[in-house]
This record gives sequence, structure tokens and C-alpha cells, in this order.
Amino acid sequence: MTIGEIIKRYRTENDLSMDNFGKLASLSKAYISVLERGSNPRNNKPVIPSIDTLRAIAQAMGMDLNKLISLLDDNQKIKLSSPEPPENSSTLTLGKENNKLPEGAFEYNPTHKIPILGYISAGLPLYAEQHIEGYTYTELNGGAEYFGLIVKGDSMNAAMIYPGATLIVRRQESVENGEIAVVMVNNENATVKQFRRENDMVILEPKSNNPIHQTQIYSLKNTAIRIIGKVVEVKYKIQ
Repeated sequence: MTIGEIIKRYRTENDLSMDNFGKLASLSKAYISVLERGSNPRNNKPVIPSIDTLRAIAQAMGMDLNKLISLLDDNQKIKLSSPEPPENSSTLTLGKENNKLPEGAFEYNPTHKIPILGYISAGLPLYAEQHIEGYTYTELNGGAEYFGLIVKGDSMNAAMIYPGATLIVRRQESVENGEIAVVMVNNENATVKQFRRENDMVILEPKSNNPIHQTQIYSLKNTAIRIIGKVVEVKYKIQ
């Protein structure tokens, strides 16, 4: 089921209006309506909820977030960040939260076919045809280069990045502290971690329920650290 179908079924079973459910989840009635519809009525583009939104919905339903995710369709996409706009907001949330569209303009956001380059724990493959594992699609904004990586391992499962999920990565050379990034260490091993930099130290933080995964701290004086890109979307394949 889609997240909208799950919400609608829950409301029906519990005799809740959109407004009442929105109050339980701290979301506007308008946004609940958009989720149930499955697309933005202004442009008919799919609505992609964030992890924070799903967490709020799960809490409103009295269920664990993992349980809610397990009910979603295989192709349900989820954003790691960028909270949904409040009711009556006219700002965009495609990484340009404060940019308003000029009057009479429309948002151009086509679907892109992007390559899946392999498994993140095995290192980052080169962008060459023989290394492409397959293809996936994203509706993220054009003008940037994206690629996919399949997660292997549970070092980020507390951030809802599970083994077998496909990460959509925007290729870029820098990220903000606290963002989740694909990072190359000493030009050999690629990893996906929460990134933080303090002076000449780089801290790669796992977000895992498995205590085997420890924080990695590197000095830029003796370690080559290169940011490959920022994780901007996660696609789950529920078995």
C-alpha cells in the first residue's frame, strides 16, 4: 500500500476525519489530503514523504516506524530530510526551500533514469558501463548528476537505511555537518555515514542499532577524505 492508502484505511477504521488525524500526527489537514491523493494537486507530481513525516504518522497510529515501513509498497520513495511545507506555504522543498516560483511559472521536474553503480560496502565502482548493476528512477530536480548504490550492511539502520535498500546519491564534493554522505577514505573504501567536520578532523558517524559499528575519526593531515555525494533519497524493497 501507499502511505496515503494506509492513512485512509486507518482513518476509516477509527472513524477519524483528516483534520483529527492531522492533529494526532502534527500535520496539516491539507497535507493529509495530499498524501491520500498521492500527488500534488497543483502539478500532479507524486508526493514523497520524509522519514520525519512517516515517524509522526506511525506515532499517531500507535505503531513502530519499522512496522509502518514494512506495510509500504516496494516502490514507495522516502526522503531523508526536507520536511513537508506547512499549510499555505508557497516555498519549494527540492533542496531550495526558500526559493519561490515566479508568478506564472511552473516547476520542471522530470523523471530521470539513473544508474545503480553497485554495493556501497564494496567500495564505489567507477562510472563505466561494465560496472552498472541496473537502473532506477527519480523525480528529483534536473541539473544535477545522480547515481544509485545498494546498501550492504546495517551500519545506518537507525536512520532507516536498511540492507538491500537503494540509495539515490547526488554527486557533490561537499556536504553540511549532519548530512548523510557517501565518503571515500584513502581512495580505497567507500562508506555511507553521517558526516561531520571539526577543524582538521572528519567524523563519520554510523546510525545503527548494532553496537559493532563505531564512530570513525580521521585526521585530514594524514588521511585522504573525499566526499562523493549526498544521499538524497532511499528506495526500499520490502520482501
